Formats: sequence, structure tokens, C-alpha cells
Amino acid sequence: RADAGAFPGHEVVATVRLAMGGIPDPLAAYARARRSWRGVFRGGSAAVKALGTFRDDDAFALPASAAGEVARWNDEATWELARRAGYQAERLAWLRLDDSDPRYRRDGVTAETLLLSPMQRRIARVALQPPVFRVLQATGLARSLVSEAAATQSAAGFVCFAPERALDDYAAGRRFYRLWLRTTAAGLALAPMPPLTEHEATHRVVAERAGVP
Repeated sequence: RADAGAFPGHEVVATVRLAMGGIPDPLAAYARARRSWRGVFRGGSAAVKALGTFRDDDAFALPASAAGEVARWNDEATWELARRAGYQAERLAWLRLDDSDPRYRRDGVTAETLLLSPMQRRIARVALQPPVFRVLQATGLARSLVSEAAATQSAAGFVCFAPERALDDYAAGRRFYRLWLRTTAAGLALAPMPPLTEHEATHRVVAERAGVP
């Protein structure tokens, strides 16, 4: 516990007291198994069944039959964001496409996580540089480069996380993390699609389609 006065401009939002005993959280065992799957999904009847029985107060499920719509929404939102210079700079700052990068095992999104082959890594290192990406934009090739349609259309279904607006960021983040652990425990793999929430127009469409109040 820190003295609030030691950090001007900050306030204490939580304190922790360690004590013996307690009951382990049953979801803790799945923390190390949780993954963001960036490739094509295997799907199958087991995944469809698991999603069909999934229930959560903060989430709404869309079936695999919505895959075409979701893939289109995600690609449209991704492309609208990818065209922005600030978004491109942020993406490059977090991508780790070279395993010789000292940050490769520390943070960011690695080529390994993205399931990129050695050839795809080399192409991405060149194609995603701003000057090259601008040329690809002009020729129309950049859009296919950032498309995730094939992976999206292979999904067994979709989980729309929609917590109450009254929750603060910490509480919403905690619920999102526990939701992800619960889906992992159910034998499902997830691929987050942040462009769907960051692009306002698409956000509204998804909310309407999912029946989010």
C-alpha cells in the first residue's frame, strides 16, 4: 500500500491485504491457456454446441450464420481505421515482425501470434511501412492485405461483449477478462475484433444486429 501523498496528481483506487486461506478462483487455471487466435478456426459441431449453451449477463451471441455480415463489418471498419496515418503508426509501434527485436518476447503483437509464415513476415515488414502502404492504398492492394474475412467466416459464432455503461473501465475490463476465461474453459478460442467498437458507424450496426439494449 502506498501513501497517496507520495504521488502528486494521483489517487489511491484500491488497496490489497494479503492473508492466508481463501478459495482459488476456478477460472485461474485457464489464464495461461487463454489465447487470441488469429488464424482460420476449425469450428465443428462441438464449438457450435458450446457457443449455443453459452450464457453471460454482459454478452450477446450471434450464430455462425452471421459470419458473412460480421466479416464485411470487420473488414470495412478495419479499412476505415487502417487508412488513418495515426492508426498506421500505432499498429507499427506494437507489431513485432522480427524475432531479433529485443522487444519480441516482452510486449506487442508478434509474427508468431499472428501465425505469419517466414515469407509473410518479410512481406509485412516492407508492406506496412507508411510510404509503401500508401502506394498499396493507391493501387487497391492494401485493403486485401489487412482483410481478416477468411478467418472471420470460419468462426463457429460471435460473442458481443456489452457491459452496462455505468461500469468504470476497470470493472468492464475485469468482466471482459473473466468472459474470455469462461469461453476458454468451455473449449473455445477467441479473436478480438476491436475495429468493430472503434469505428462508430459499425459499432451502431453491430449493436442493432445483436439486440444490445
